[in-house]
Amino acid sequence: MKGRNSSSAAQDWLNVTANFGALAWDIALSSRPKHWIKNGFVFAPLFFSGEFRNPNAIDLSLLCFVVFCLAASSVYVTNDIVDRERDAASPKNSARPIAAGRIPVRLAMSYSFALALAGFGLAWSIGPDLFLMALLYVVNNLLYTFYIKTKVIVDVMSIAAGFILRILAGAMAIDVEPSHWLIICTFSLAILLGFGKRRAELLLTRDVRSVNEVYTPAKLDHMISVSVAVTLMSYMLYAVSPEVTERFGGHHLVYTVPFVFYGIFRYIAKVQEGKCKDPVE
Repeated sequence: MKGRNSSSAAQDWLNVTANFGALAWDIALSSRPKHWIKNGFVFAPLFFSGEFRNPNAIDLSLLCFVVFCLAASSVYVTNDIVDRERDAASPKNSARPIAAGRIPVRLAMSYSFALALAGFGLAWSIGPDLFLMALLYVVNNLLYTFYIKTKVIVDVMSIAAGFILRILAGAMAIDVEPSHWLIICTFSLAILLGFGKRRAELLLTRDVRSVNEVYTPAKLDHMISVSVAVTLMSYMLYAVSPEVTERFGGHHLVYTVPFVFYGIFRYIAKVQEGKCKDPVE
């Protein structure tokens, strides 16, 4: 009898451990760590300012990266909570932990709040300017989640604003002035990626998002063409600008232009072929 009770207790412990492990994994997935690569934009000011030789600047940039990973994950979890019913009806998104019911909504809300609190706390410890950028980033994304994502063109501009805030935060973290050309390049590139994503959504998933009822392939193709032209032109002007020439001791950055052309054209080709809904994927 005693042996049977011990066996039952051991099995219960194994079940609890397995369930906890599965829940922890689902919570990690809901943070969307694959998308943290977008926060790499905070390192742009570090590189283009020439401060990448400064160990202290590198440390501050890494901390800034962590701040935005925490803030972004908080927003992703909140977005999944809000969209859980729509995601549950989507063949692609129904497997998301919150949509599938594997993470209770209350737990997800608590987790999102904890992530935001940790991100804001770390940002404040670095400086009030970075805290403000992190706060604006979260507010912008919450507005997108609850309202802006159903508004044509404004939805993509909101996404682009998130990348600009990353650039500004990265610059503030290491106390440098971001180049206006860098901001223009980032904004136009983010606009391009946003319209490219919308174009791919129409091709791949026939997304039921209301904003995609207004977007058409022809409209998006025109918007993408303009975005490509602005992105390439602004980057070329930035690469040969006097400030960059002085900072890098010559026109060395101009040799990166062909790679930028290739990357953008490759992305557009994938979008047109219906093979690239999200650059992260």
